[in-house]
Amino acid sequence: YREGWNPSDTDDLNLHILWIKKVDEPWTDTTRQRLADIHPMAENYDGHTLEWHRKELAKHTATDKILIYYTDGQMPAANPEEELEVMLRELDLMGRAGIKKLAVGINTDSPSRYGFDTVQVDSDEDLTKVVKQLERVLL
Repeated sequence: YREGWNPSDTDDLNLHILWIKKVDEPWTDTTRQRLADIHPMAENYDGHTLEWHRKELAKHTATDKILIYYTDGQMPAANPEEELEVMLRELDLMGRAGIKKLAVGINTDSPSRYGFDTVQVDSDEDLTKVVKQLERVLL
């Protein structure tokens, strides 16, 4: 986290991207711990988050690209009017660029309304559904 940043600070309207693992970074104990430490913090700016991720994916020369988007709430959450507009634009741009989109909804299927292949996870037993859906999307 950025030094001094408080996710509950309602005056902070900046987009914060918290890296778990960068594209070229190997899985290590540190990256695994970052993944294990994920927890709900604040409402997402889903449109601008997707815009940032699309631009990051565009920097890479891979022929097959997939965005796996985790959410634990309704999309878009914060700033709903602007975020919905940006989100729909970004999803369209990703589709045109051939970027596959898989969403994992924790206790929600809200991403399915916007064209994501969505897996809803309501319990630990549902985690295998994520892997199975990822296989379907990639093959």
